[in-house]
Amino acid sequence: MMRLLPRLIPIARAVACAACLAIPVCLTRADGVELPWSERFRVSLAEGRPLDTAMALLEKGQAQAASRFLRRALEQDPALISSPPGLRSILGVRWQPVATKIADELKRFPTADSYFTYGVFRLWSGEREEAVNSLRMADLLAGGDALALKLVGEDVSRSFLRAKESLSARRCHAALADIAAALSEKPSPEIRGAYAALLLACGYNESAGHEFRALLRPDPTAPISGVPPIPDTQSPWWALDAIMGSLNTVEPSLALIIGNALAGQSENAGNIANELFESKKLTRDEYDAMSAWIAHCASLGPHPKAAEYAHVLGPPPAYERVATMLRQKDFDGAARMLSRLRTAEGETPDLYIYTAALMLAREKDGEAAQALGLWVSALGDEAQLAPSLASLVGDDAVAAAESRLSGKLAARPEDFEARYALVVLGMQLSRDYVREHLDNLAVMLGNDKPAVAKLLARMPAISENPPETNAESAEDLLRLGDAAFANGSFELANKRYLQAGQRNENLGGLTAALLRGAFAIGDYPAAAKYALKLLDNAKITGVEKARTFSSGTLDAYRLKKDFDTHLGALSTWCDEHAVSPEPWLLCGLLLIEAGKPANAIPYLSGYQKIAFPPRADASFFLAHAQREAR
Repeated sequence: MMRLLPRLIPIARAVACAACLAIPVCLTRADGVELPWSERFRVSLAEGRPLDTAMALLEKGQAQAASRFLRRALEQDPALISSPPGLRSILGVRWQPVATKIADELKRFPTADSYFTYGVFRLWSGEREEAVNSLRMADLLAGGDALALKLVGEDVSRSFLRAKESLSARRCHAALADIAAALSEKPSPEIRGAYAALLLACGYNESAGHEFRALLRPDPTAPISGVPPIPDTQSPWWALDAIMGSLNTVEPSLALIIGNALAGQSENAGNIANELFESKKLTRDEYDAMSAWIAHCASLGPHPKAAEYAHVLGPPPAYERVATMLRQKDFDGAARMLSRLRTAEGETPDLYIYTAALMLAREKDGEAAQALGLWVSALGDEAQLAPSLASLVGDDAVAAAESRLSGKLAARPEDFEARYALVVLGMQLSRDYVREHLDNLAVMLGNDKPAVAKLLARMPAISENPPETNAESAEDLLRLGDAAFANGSFELANKRYLQAGQRNENLGGLTAALLRGAFAIGDYPAAAKYALKLLDNAKITGVEKARTFSSGTLDAYRLKKDFDTHLGALSTWCDEHAVSPEPWLLCGLLLIEAGKPANAIPYLSGYQKIAFPPRADASFFLAHAQREAR
């Protein structure tokens, strides 16, 4: 053996002098036969070649022992730091077995020396990111390792390393405290991203949202561009089990976008981003940056543990979200959600009942009644009146609505909307008052309307042919007529007005009611007759009459489009009946009332031409229209 040493020493020195870029892990005899491992180890140790000794130890997986010799080699030759050797090409087929042994040693003995050796091995194998993490851990466990930090080539926050260690041990709150310290020591997008992820894991969703927003816009004065530095789905900073345990899966938020992206629900994440943008909780550039992050994460794939939690964030039924918002009194959010559902699904019974619940909770009883009418009309004959309003807005809100609607009816019995909403509410609550209110409702609106007929069908004890009217006075009939008119039941309204006139022809407001009833059903000669009567009863004359007169017809319509339709029909009728002057005057008066004086001029001047003799006050209306049209 000793005879071989003089031959081997020059070879080893020549290799070591070549900038230490080729590491002689295998010494050979003069005849080219490889020396046994034990001899190679003794030779390198005897000759003071720490690098050869370290590599020989690594062949056996002795990472902790190799650490001392690696340190000595690095201290002796700075070129190993500035120009690290390429172990993959040097070791060839030996590289993988050696890497496996070192990794196994690290798992069994996660000491500072094991981390150092593993870090150097990965660094020299061209795997810098993994090497840096391992060398940082070596520095942390050793309580300070200048050589490890020198190899990393950067100033490392020990708090950051402690945070990683705590997170690997599933101690999220300890990791959060460490990363907060790291953020104050050495702020960076990476550390801020880790801080936001740990806030989310610890259940501080609102604070996490603020940090995510800061990552979206690191510089408030500069525009946002590219993918924001929020950790992607493959980042080790996401403690998915802790996040899923604390995430609010109903309220749209940046945190919920993150959770969905981690769980592989990128489409749902995008929908939530849309919702936040539409509700002005994200600016356009923040929305674009978040969308870029979602797309980036989708390209990488979900979190490695996403399969365990995909069911948690599967998008809940849309109307269930609306119900949750209603119970939380997030009425604006519920309204936005219903608007999107209307666009996506169209008009459906679910849309009507949830809209009714929203309107009732907002104390918009008229709109609630309209939605309830549409809902009842759309229900199948055998369908139940479900879901109940109480299940959507809660018992307290329903009790308040019931009290409020009853009070409205006590003050205004003709309020058919309050009556309708109360009937539906009462049927769901099995109240005794339903029979009486539904019977009156049938009188007010007519029992042939689907919204009423389907309620009657659900209460067979109520007569399908209610009495003509339970009203005993002309005043009651007039109010019932007004209620029917406002609901668009113009034939029924005209009928009630005529009945009121039969009981008291001098009833106040009757003439205007008869005018609008006849006008609405197309009986224009009768409507004109009532208009002339209104003109005759006016206490003012001349110019003042023309300036202030109003029949009140337009104001009686709930929908202006109905008035416009009826006025258009009257205009057509006048063009076809040039020998009937009074409707021409009526048309001119109603056009002035509608704010269209220029359109009124032809009809008022036409009346002047075909009437014989024309009314004296017609000239004042014509002059008034001409002045207003200028």
